[in-house]
This record gives sequence, C-alpha cells and structure tokens, in this order.
Amino acid sequence: MRQLGKQCSLMVAILLAAGSVANGADEPVTLRYKMNEEDALIYRTVTTMTQHSEVAGQKVDTKSEQLDVSLRTLEKLDEKGNFHVRTENKQFKVKMSISTVGDYEFDSASGERDTGSLLGGALTPVHESLSGAILSFTHTPRGEIVAVDGYKELLADALKDNPLGAQFSAGGSDEAAKLGMDEIFVTMSEKPVRPGDTWETSYEVKLPGIGDAVGKRVYTYEGLEKAGKRTVAKINVATELSFDLDIETGPQSTTGSVEIDESSGTILFDPEQGQVVSMESEVTIVGDFTVTVGGKTFNGDTKQMVKAKIEQLDALPE
Repeated sequence: MRQLGKQCSLMVAILLAAGSVANGADEPVTLRYKMNEEDALIYRTVTTMTQHSEVAGQKVDTKSEQLDVSLRTLEKLDEKGNFHVRTENKQFKVKMSISTVGDYEFDSASGERDTGSLLGGALTPVHESLSGAILSFTHTPRGEIVAVDGYKELLADALKDNPLGAQFSAGGSDEAAKLGMDEIFVTMSEKPVRPGDTWETSYEVKLPGIGDAVGKRVYTYEGLEKAGKRTVAKINVATELSFDLDIETGPQSTTGSVEIDESSGTILFDPEQGQVVSMESEVTIVGDFTVTVGGKTFNGDTKQMVKAKIEQLDALPE
C-alpha cells in the first residue's frame, strides 16, 4: 500500500507539473536575446542544395552541401543595449557537384586544396578566406541586425578578377553578409506573444553584380515545449522572396527573376537564456532567366531546393 501511495503521489506530481507547463504556455512570453561576456556560443550550420536548370535544351544539375561551425562571443554591450558580437569560424567544409563542370571539395582541416579545376580556381580562394575568419556584427535585443563589419574586406582579394567566385558568395558585400545574418537571427515580436500570435519583418537589399532582393518573413509563435532539459519557445516561419537577377560573368550576362515558391521553417528559442537552440528551414525557389553570350540570347528556367539546419553545440567538435 505504501508503494501504491508513492506511485499515486508521483502521478499527482507529474499531472500537476504538466498542468503548470500547459497553463504557463498560455501566458504571454517576451522573446529577447541575451548575452554575457562569459558566454561562448557554438553553432553548427549544415546547408544542402539541389538545383535543376535548363538553358537552350541543356540540362544542368547541381548538388552542394556546406558545413560551418562558428564561435560567438560578446565584444561589448553599447549604450542602446545592442550586442556587439565577435564570430569566429572554427570549421568549414563544402562539397559540390555540377553536372556540366565536375566535382569540388573543400575542408578547412585538410591541407589539400583544389586550385586547378574551374570551380577550384574560383571557389578555393573564397573558402580559404572564410576559414578561420573573424567578423563582427551588431544586433538589437530583438535580433535585428544593425551592422556587419569586415566581410567585404575579408573577401576583397579573393574576389578580385573572380566573377564566378563573386557569384557564389552573393557579391561578397557587407549587405550580403547582413542578409545572411538576418536568416539565422529571428527578429522577435515587439510585444509579448501568446500561442497563435504572428509578426513579420521585411527586407530589401542590393547585391552588387548579382541583383536586387525583396521579401519578408512571417513568424508564428506556437507556444512553449521541452527540448532536452530546456524549455523553449517554438516559432514557425514562412519566407517570401523575389530576386531580380543582373549577373555579369566575364563575357556572359544573365537577367531574369526567381522567387520562393514554397517555404517552411521552425525555430526553438530559449527565452530564459535568450539564445537560439535550433533552427530548421526548407525553401523551394523557381524562376526564369535569359543568358546572353557572344551576341546570342538563350532562355532558361531553374528550380532549387535548399534545406538548412542550425543547432547550438555544447562543445566544439573534434
């Protein structure tokens, strides 16, 4: 009977705890980033892409996978409450295959470098610049990216007389870096949120040598849940994007437009510690374009699927 009593007491405790979590999930939650000088936040990002294009009857299939591990530390907290963050690349890997060109690999931990192939000659200088790179960026407590410093200077030499490398690095501008940071930093709602609440952010950016992008992200707060030992806020995100292309690659120019056709994403955010725990997203991009080379014009179309996963790590991978 005593054992039965203990089991009943335990069951009551579990039910009470579950009830308090459920009740707490309905309470408004303020979502804000936090960071201390002692923090050393490690994030691993894995991005995979498959693309099928067709130009003048020629089919081009591209596959790529990129892995990046970075360490973030706080440089200072300014008078406006903005975080000035130092991010250092600790690991960088790329695998790429283009049906009409060939295969390419890069591993920052390896001494082997592909500099002889078409892709290697264009991309290896870019990837060497990014390996071990240290950049600074500033964001607000809501996660708005105020500035990114050093990206343009970092890639300046690698992109000199390298139009193909510039194309793969979105022009190598600080604006491109800021757009990339916007993708991994959720801009939180101005107000406390309850399950079902939505908010959105918009962006417009010019990427030199690439084109102009306009879009928005719509966030939906789903509520609190458990992720391991942490209580996290679950946020869904849908992304809209239209991109007007204007690319010059040597004697070849490409114009047209692409847009996101399908989009989904999930973010887990620890509101107590003020940190992203994980993010997953998947988008499908479609569009039509025109290639002009040697005075001749060819029409083409493309479909691209991109998956990304970002997760916080407890320690740097060995």
